[in-house]
Amino acid sequence: MKKLIIFSIIFIFCVTLSFALDCQYTYLETFQKEEIHWFEGDNDLGIGIIIYDVNTENFRLMNHFDFTVNVSVTWGSTKYGPQRGINTELSPEEIYHYHFENEGMITSTLKYGLKSHPSIGTRIINVDDSREACKQCPLESGILCLDDGKYCTISNQCGGKFCVREKCNNKPICYGGECFCSENEFQCPDASNCVIKKSVPLGSKPVCDEKECVSLHVNPKTGRCSLRDGESCKINDDCDSSSCIRNICSSSLVCYNNDCNCAYDEIQNPDNTECVKKDVINIGSIPLSGLVEECVVQTYNTLFSDMTLIMKYIDPDTGKCAIHPDIVLQQKKDEILINGIIIVAICIVIFIGFFVIIKKLHEKDKAIKKLKIEILDKKERTLIKEIQAIEIRLKQAKIITQEVIDAEKKYNELNVKKHKTEKEVKELTEQKKEYGDVVSRMKKEFDEIRYELQSKRQEVHKMEKRRDELKRRKKKTKKEENELVSKEKLLINAKNDIEKREKDFEKTSHKFYIKEALDKYAQEYNQKIYFDKNSGYIKFKDSHKSVHRNLYTNNISNNINNMQIHHIDRFTLNNEFWNLIALTEAEHDKIKHSKIPFKDWDEGIVQLKQRLNKTDKDFHKYILERMKKKKI
Repeated sequence: MKKLIIFSIIFIFCVTLSFALDCQYTYLETFQKEEIHWFEGDNDLGIGIIIYDVNTENFRLMNHFDFTVNVSVTWGSTKYGPQRGINTELSPEEIYHYHFENEGMITSTLKYGLKSHPSIGTRIINVDDSREACKQCPLESGILCLDDGKYCTISNQCGGKFCVREKCNNKPICYGGECFCSENEFQCPDASNCVIKKSVPLGSKPVCDEKECVSLHVNPKTGRCSLRDGESCKINDDCDSSSCIRNICSSSLVCYNNDCNCAYDEIQNPDNTECVKKDVINIGSIPLSGLVEECVVQTYNTLFSDMTLIMKYIDPDTGKCAIHPDIVLQQKKDEILINGIIIVAICIVIFIGFFVIIKKLHEKDKAIKKLKIEILDKKERTLIKEIQAIEIRLKQAKIITQEVIDAEKKYNELNVKKHKTEKEVKELTEQKKEYGDVVSRMKKEFDEIRYELQSKRQEVHKMEKRRDELKRRKKKTKKEENELVSKEKLLINAKNDIEKREKDFEKTSHKFYIKEALDKYAQEYNQKIYFDKNSGYIKFKDSHKSVHRNLYTNNISNNINNMQIHHIDRFTLNNEFWNLIALTEAEHDKIKHSKIPFKDWDEGIVQLKQRLNKTDKDFHKYILERMKKKKI
């Protein structure tokens, strides 16, 4: 064992010396190594005596104890046999060197111990040590960090923490200050990157300098790409001066160098700010520039001569384009002659067509009146039918509501009396029966509405299923595509109808169901209950605890700490045992209450099985009995 330890130490030492780290970025790595320590009992005395430089020619001993020891060393020799040895006394930190003089020492037979201290022996222990190691990027990834100048794709690969232009560096700049830009690029002055020439639009800030700008110029105030005066622009922000006049940058609010470069059909206005179109301002309008060139050309052909008047004119008093005075004068002359001819012609036409026109107007007026009467009659008949239908529905609703109110009132008036006559008892019985019949009629009406809504939901479910089947198919026939579109429309209409009907139904029936629930439990709990609008539950007046929770603990299970009592059919006033089940808060949150139609117990059971993976063994006996009865 001692031989193995000696050679391990020599090997590690040689390897450490022979292998230098071939990496730029290093760190101090901690590790454990085996060392030979001397012990006296359980007392660790350290490395003590070490033997080193062992070969066929010599060996060395060193005393690391703080006291003098006598060391015994034995070895085998090819020349003198297996029992060669020495004894030597070593002071603290003293080194002893022995030379074999070619006696042929067999290194594997070398042994040593303390002759002066037989109670002290050696043990192999693990000790913490550290060494310089190549840094890994990322740390403990097993991948060595790249040195500066090496090819990289991301900064995490580099020991210097920066990958710039696919080369590692210890600064956010190109390695060696050279970015090797392409022909259409140039290097930033700080050597941080290459940027494309003339790539930054007007109004944006360049990364490096003005060479990036399409305009090769940067506004010294904003630091954004811009244009100098005299260069073509589109908006004011394109220019250093923030003034773009006629698509040319200008240092003032006038055209650059007072030249607006007007087109052949334009004229520059006197303030040198704009070009205006010629021959566009009509008579009676003020020209923008105040120049007569903007006014439309006035052409007038005289009626009784071959003369043609072509001219423009601005009224000096109003500043508006106006008819030239010469044309006005000529028009008056022609009008006098024309008016005479027109008057004669008009008189003839009037006399000939007067009676014809009057007759046609009379017939037209008669037809219009007849059409209006027919339309009004039709609208009136339709309106009357709609009003009658509404009145019938209102009367029916008022009758049913009043019947319930009257029956309940009569019953309560008779029931208040403690001593009743035989007639009153009989009448009370009849009133109770009448009240019960009216209530049964309302329940029947509510159930019909509920069944209709459930039927609608089933129809919607079938359409959704068919729609999903069609959508899952990659290739569809034209017939299937048309069917899918049709189903989508029907589905939307059906869902909207269901939602409206459900809202109307719940709004109509809610007060009735609240009263029914209060009457059901009033006698059992001595009128000490009330309906909580905020929670939607029947609660006790003194403790404000829910009645349904009390029913569950008394009749089903009292082990419901930190659990919620769920109404299976989403009807919070239905506290029948078969409608209540205890769930954890997490389970209750998973239930999609909106997917359960109002008072639809069957769908509530489906939700429990699908959303919570409930099986028959998870339901109490009252639920199982109802499931068996309904054959679910």
